[in-house]
Amino acid sequence: MKKIIIDIHKFGPLQEVSFQVAPFMVFTGMSKLGKSYANYLVYYLFTSLLNVEDAERLGEHLVGKNSSGSFTLSGDFLSTYLHDNVTAFMRALLGDSTIECVVDFRFPEFREPFHVTYQEVAAEEEDTEKRLGNTLNISINDIERRINIVLNPALTVGAACQSVLIYRLCEDFYQRSLIFPPANGALININYSLINSINSKGMYGRFLLDNDYCTSTKVTDEQSTYLDQIKKITDGDVVKEEDKEFLVLNEGKHVNMSAAASSIKEISPLLFLLKNYPDTKVAICLEEPEAHLHPSMQIQVADLIAECINNGFLFHITTHSDYFMDRLNQLIKLGNIRKKNETTFKEYCTTNGLSEKTFLDGDNVKAYFFHRDDETGKVVIEELPVEEGGIPMKTFYETVEKMRKQDEQIDEMLYSLNASDQ
Repeated sequence: MKKIIIDIHKFGPLQEVSFQVAPFMVFTGMSKLGKSYANYLVYYLFTSLLNVEDAERLGEHLVGKNSSGSFTLSGDFLSTYLHDNVTAFMRALLGDSTIECVVDFRFPEFREPFHVTYQEVAAEEEDTEKRLGNTLNISINDIERRINIVLNPALTVGAACQSVLIYRLCEDFYQRSLIFPPANGALININYSLINSINSKGMYGRFLLDNDYCTSTKVTDEQSTYLDQIKKITDGDVVKEEDKEFLVLNEGKHVNMSAAASSIKEISPLLFLLKNYPDTKVAICLEEPEAHLHPSMQIQVADLIAECINNGFLFHITTHSDYFMDRLNQLIKLGNIRKKNETTFKEYCTTNGLSEKTFLDGDNVKAYFFHRDDETGKVVIEELPVEEGGIPMKTFYETVEKMRKQDEQIDEMLYSLNASDQ
């Protein structure tokens, strides 16, 4: 991935802070310091570059209502475009029409701009008889394509530009950007009247659309490569029948997903995605993947995310869980062992029943610790080094040490009282 910097001048509790985007991003620290806001900015970036709904907005910005023309697509243009649209996006996403969001996006490694020309071509009579519409001749840096117009030239041009931009920045192609917000399990299998009352541009409206995508069955003769992990997490399988999502237990019993354990409901969108679209690369905004999960299941989910990343997915998450962070650190260590001695790594995977993609390459990980400066009281986003032994977990170590001291004090008081009673 090329270097992408997000500079936050003002957004919620965040002021004059920056961070760099990576294939796997972990935001951690105390609550109410803006971790989710930072996560949503990464989601906005990938949504603007991937989702069809945003392709038309990009296309209208580039070509308006014109059916032919030319323009230059540069890093500076993309920076300005994202800056100008981020406020409206966040106000809709968060349901707050007054929130200020002054953010810059920088692309220092964008290199030379793209030169784009396009021309709408009217359908010929024989095409019309076949119910084929107009097409678009588009040239990007002298590479020409002729593509069918989807709805209008703006959307078609916007989608083509999204493809070259995401490949330039991420060096791969991705299908879309998804959001799995906290407490999304409450919306699984809800009735249509409630769905229609949720703002489609808001966080949970976007989630419902994403969940529909994840649960729409892709017809294939091949089983998902993630099926074993799905069975391990659910003790069964996930299916969609008659527009309802179900957990199918190993003995064959169907449980409506709305009645399943909260741990399964919360993670079910990801499981459906991996079952139905295992080879489709996406960017996923995931809030607190440990939510409602027993520590053993947190480890399984961390392993699953690692495998996804090694298959080309992009993940950006927030977390408060020391179990989850501990497992990420183990996965980073396994990645380092793999680099040094692949045979030793494979033997460990075989002994412990793990996929050989159960590791993390520290070069693909960025971890950020949110805390307040002792002197100014302002929120600081501190990049944590991804070392050979993993990510330093400052917030967790401090809490554990505080609890240890309190435990000693309480034990001492209890011992003293027991002694006085005697």
